[in-house]
Order: sequence, then C-alpha cells, then structure tokens
Amino acid sequence: AEVSPLLPLGLPFVQTAVSERWFDWPALPDLFPMSFPGVKTSRDPFLVDVDLDLLKARVGDYFDPALSHEEIARRYPAAMKATARFDARAVREALLARGGPNEDGLVRHAYRPFDNRWLYWEAETKLLDEKRADYRPHVFQGNLWLSTAQHLRKDASEPQACFTEHLASLHLIERTAIMFPAWLRDSHIGTDSEDDSPRNPAAWPPAPAAHGIGSDTGGPRNRPNLSAAARRYLDRLGLSVEDLFHHVLATLHDPAYREANAGALRMEWPRIPLPGWPASGTAVDAVVSPASTPSTLPLTPAGGTPALPGGSPAYEGHEPAVESAFPGNAGVPPASEGGSASPDRETTEAADTLARSAARGRELAALLDPDTPVPGVTTGALRPEIAAIAVPATTDGRNMTGQDFALTAGWGHVGAGGAVMPGQGRVVERAFTPDERAALSSALPALGETTFDVYLNDRAFWRNVPAAVWSYKLGGYQVLKKWLSYRERGILERPLRPEEVRSFSDAARRIAAILLKRGFPLSRE
Repeated sequence: AEVSPLLPLGLPFVQTAVSERWFDWPALPDLFPMSFPGVKTSRDPFLVDVDLDLLKARVGDYFDPALSHEEIARRYPAAMKATARFDARAVREALLARGGPNEDGLVRHAYRPFDNRWLYWEAETKLLDEKRADYRPHVFQGNLWLSTAQHLRKDASEPQACFTEHLASLHLIERTAIMFPAWLRDSHIGTDSEDDSPRNPAAWPPAPAAHGIGSDTGGPRNRPNLSAAARRYLDRLGLSVEDLFHHVLATLHDPAYREANAGALRMEWPRIPLPGWPASGTAVDAVVSPASTPSTLPLTPAGGTPALPGGSPAYEGHEPAVESAFPGNAGVPPASEGGSASPDRETTEAADTLARSAARGRELAALLDPDTPVPGVTTGALRPEIAAIAVPATTDGRNMTGQDFALTAGWGHVGAGGAVMPGQGRVVERAFTPDERAALSSALPALGETTFDVYLNDRAFWRNVPAAVWSYKLGGYQVLKKWLSYRERGILERPLRPEEVRSFSDAARRIAAILLKRGFPLSRE
C-alpha cells in the first residue's frame, strides 16, 4: 500500500500511529509556554544523597578551610575530579573565599521516578555542572511540575510524565527531563513587548487565593504558566491552571492516547486533546458528545471511538477503564435532545468533562509522588489487594533483622565515570498462591498472570510483586529495578533501613494502584 508522509512530522515514510486530529490539538508548550531543563550536577555522588545528614556532613567538610584539597579529594573524589568544564581546585578556592555554603542550598530533589532525595544546590561556580539558575526560583511550596520530552526513542511506549513539587534532575526521565510548571514566580519571569504575551506578567490575572499561592501582603506573586489562548480557554470554562495541569497529566498517562499517537509522540512534543478547544471566538469545535461525528472529536484513533482519559467508551481493542476508581468520571456527557447542544450547554459539558479528567489527574499525581501519603495505598488501613503486594519476608518466616536489610543480590554496580549501572539481581517468577489470588481478586487481570519474589539477599525478599508491577516503566526506566540498583550495599555503603524497605513496598503498591485505576497495564514489555 502507498504510504503518504505526514509533512508536519518531518516526512516519516513508515506507518505512523497518529490520531486524525493530532495537529488540531495544542502542543504542550502552546498551553504552558515556560519550561526548564532539569538540574545536572555531573557530581551526583557528592551533591546528591538519600540521607540528609550525610549530605550535610560532606558539604560541611568541603567548606572547611582546615581540610586540604588533597584531603577532600581522598574523601570525596567526585568533588575534586577536574574536567574540561570544571577546575575543581579553582571552584573550591572561590567558594571557600566566599565563606560558607549556600544557606538555602539543601533541597528536596526529584532524582528518578519514585525516588526523591536531597541535593546541595550551589548558585555560584560550576560545582553543579548545569545548575539551571532560571529554574530554581519557580520551585516553591505548592507549585506543580510534570516532566516530558520532545522526542522519544523508537521503542518507547511508556509514559514520560513524572509529577513532582521538587527541583528535578535532568535524568528524572531517560531522554532528559523538560519540566513544565503550573505556576511561575513573578520576579523571575521574562517580559515581552506584546501585551497579551504569556511572558508578560502584567497581562495575567493574579493567582487565585484558593490555591494559597497568590499573595496580597507584598510578598512574591505567582502567576499561572499559561499562554493567552490557554487562559481564554480556561476563563470560558471557569476552570483553573491546576485543572488543566492535572488533565494533561491524566492524558499523558492514558494508554489509549499513547497507543493511538505513538508515532507522533516519538517525533514531537505531546499534543493535548481538550474538550471545547479552541478558545478563540464563540464556536466550540470539539465538544465531546455521542451526537458528534468522529471527525469532530478529540482523541480519535483511526477506526476507534473517542474518549478523554478515563472516559467511555474505550478505544478499540481495550476494555473500559475501571470507572469506579474515579468517582464522577463516568465518561462522555449526554447529547441534548434533537442534535447539537447550545453554546452554553456545550461549554458546560466541556468544563464538566475536563474537570472529571482533572480529578483523575489529581489522584494520579498523589500516587506518582513518593512524598504524598495515599490512604489505602501507603497509609491507614490498606486495601486488601494492595496490602498483599511487596510484603517484606524471609525464607524461614521470621522477622527481618540485622544483615537481612543488606541489599547484596547484585542489583547495581558502579560503572564508567562513576555512573550506577543496574545488575541482574535476583527475582523468582512464580504463580500466585491461593491466598494471594483471593486477596487480589478482581485486580488480577490488571496485574499480570504471574508474580515475582524480589530478593534483597539470600534470606530476605519482598513477596508477591505482580508481573505488571515489576515490569512497569516510567520515563524510560524500569522503576523498581532502577530503585534497587542505587541501593546495593556496595553503592549505598550500608544496609537498608526499615523505612527504606517499606519505601520499596510503597512504590510497588503505588504502581499497582496506578495500574488498577486504568484496568490494564500502562507499560507493555
């Protein structure tokens, strides 16, 4: 058959999966115009740690003038290894001359998916290779960030959207993380000459007081990171930047969206289907309604049936998402009697549809953020199907003690240039036991046909990590295996702490909850 190239995608002469209306949807930068690359230290072993006290001690030593360069190099080789872009001695001398560390430099750091750590962020010199001084001021309490990439690997099918409220690493996702915020801090926003430019703070409304982000007391002002078109769209629907942000997050994690647009997602920024888009004028050209034809609906794969994330009907070839996990997200709003809805009705329906998708995105954000407790999943009385997953255990049935906490099964090693490389580790694939099947019950179809026992060492292991949970990928990484690779005893230089063993269980349970909310795995191996 003859293949016609899609010119906006750069002449791809191979079959390319893309929805019919892909080029009608706004690209992510058309909605959120400001974005920032993540931080790159090039000295992670010195500047990043899971243990705040250890990081403080290293930084304290580095700024101690009584310790020679040679002694610092002996204790912390990464801090004193010179490169073409980093004169280690000159940098330390300049910082010692300044008199001490940055008082606000110890910050939470989104290092890898489900793996938050601590970072020492230094504003001066090249101690941090790429410090992203323009990015740091916009990271403040209450701000929301998601990651994405402009291009993906040929074989990438997993979501790229991590969620965080912390300063992120450039390698939060494998293809280098570009971070999009919901809000921007006024005093650190560039200006433009056009009045309605998204870079002109005077053109934007103040942040809603309901978010607790705006200030009427003379403190810093924060503005929504919205283009003029996105602002008009949200104003017409009566929704906020955070509603749009969470809708985007839900969309980027929707398996049907990613499958229908796999080819386009590998070649350019994600484009986001929006009910009732565009914002200009009074006509609404994309209201989601059963009375509409496929050519006027968002999220329409060739031959498929449209739906926003979590809506129904599902895409062709998929079962409907588990709607009961998202109360109020029951799918497509009904059509009016006798045909097209009125403009007011259309706007209301578009707002309701987007709000339901945003509610889904808010639940997803909580699950993606390892610092946010999730009742029933990581805290409180756990749901039975969640409590059965990744249970710490030993081969003799006794409680873990002493060296049982040491991760020595070969999960990671230090490679060239000091980078941590994943190892094979030790997992045992098996069938679910009758008790596990009873506990997981209706969750089984979403979690895979087999399960794994994941070993810390010869005696201790996490029991029952379902196949779909173990193989789950986010941002190019197999999440649980990546987490383990950094915590091999030879790298961490100590056994795990009990709370870290629980962190692995929590991560596995968060992933299971994400899979269950969609009714089928997000990542296919």
